[in-house]
Amino acid sequence: DLPHDRVVDEACYLTLLIYSIGMPGYLMAILFMDTLGARLVQAIGFLGMAFFFGVLSLRWGKLDAPLLLVVYGATFFFSNFGPNTTTKVIPAEMFPQEVRSSLIGVCAACGKLGALLGSFAFPILAARAGYRAVFTCCALIAFAGALLTWAFIAGEEPELPPSVSRLPTMDPEGGRRDYRKSVSGDDHTIATNRTSVPTPRKMKRRQSVGSVATSFYIPH
Repeated sequence: DLPHDRVVDEACYLTLLIYSIGMPGYLMAILFMDTLGARLVQAIGFLGMAFFFGVLSLRWGKLDAPLLLVVYGATFFFSNFGPNTTTKVIPAEMFPQEVRSSLIGVCAACGKLGALLGSFAFPILAARAGYRAVFTCCALIAFAGALLTWAFIAGEEPELPPSVSRLPTMDPEGGRRDYRKSVSGDDHTIATNRTSVPTPRKMKRRQSVGSVATSFYIPH
């Protein structure tokens, strides 16, 4: 048996390695949130988790230690480039201002409840059915998360006031897609490129992503 101090040191070292693989997922989510949209980021995260949990399930006991560490760390990467970030972003986009803070708390609490149930069930299932069954369950749950994301979360769409209609048009010079905003009651038309003015949804998303990023640099 290894000395207790050595076991603790090795556990800390491996945990640091795994989280080092997962941490860039937050940075990638911040970089691509506006371009891909929160719905697609969350779906990609769930699918990535499902894929790598599936690899762990199918190849458990056949992967050497370094590759096992990379594959397991990849599940953390896609968890961060996905639900760990979008859990804080999507509620800020979906819920009205009057109840937003309360329902964001409900969403966060549901995530913590899922983590609690997983931590409780993991050792029981591993003891009775083995780690292959645990990773199979994780893969199926992650895949179900991707399906639910695509089915029940609205896709990216520019948000405009009710009095503003969207007319797609083409820029004759660059061929870039823009949106011509025709304001009812006015006799003039204002053409703005879609990417030049952030929509209210993007502004709320940037505030939420900023709070996620800030939480890693401000000590609690």
